[in-house]
Amino acid sequence: MRGQRGVTVVELVIVLIILAIVFGLAWPLAGALLADTAIKGAAEQVASAIRLTRQHAITQAVPHAIQFEDGGRSYRIVRDLPGEAETVEGPVTLAHGAVATGRPRLRFSPLGAAIPAGTVTVEVGEQRLAVVVNFPGRVRIGAPPRGR
Repeated sequence: MRGQRGVTVVELVIVLIILAIVFGLAWPLAGALLADTAIKGAAEQVASAIRLTRQHAITQAVPHAIQFEDGGRSYRIVRDLPGEAETVEGPVTLAHGAVATGRPRLRFSPLGAAIPAGTVTVEVGEQRLAVVVNFPGRVRIGAPPRGR
């Protein structure tokens, strides 16, 4: 039976072993990449919601606030007039099972100033990022506060 071509069982087993080794080495890297993506995505969601709250306050010339609820697992944007809080958006659940801690409520004046300024720490599993809001209303994502 000369001239027949094919793959022997031994060659197939060797290829499968090589593939298993490659996947075994790549799996921890993929897990770390997914965790990194999850915390960044959740922090960006919180930062975007805070920016949206500020934008509502400026465009409508009425104070607005973002409130974190359900133990920091969701948020709500409210039109924040004295004695009256009307929901504009929400409740919205944070992505990737994230939890927001630190400031349960951030309020913006009609000029866009944060009253008071503060930091919201976003946590997904063991990873944390800080969403920092300064007095003029600028929002940035950075390293979490120390000591937490």
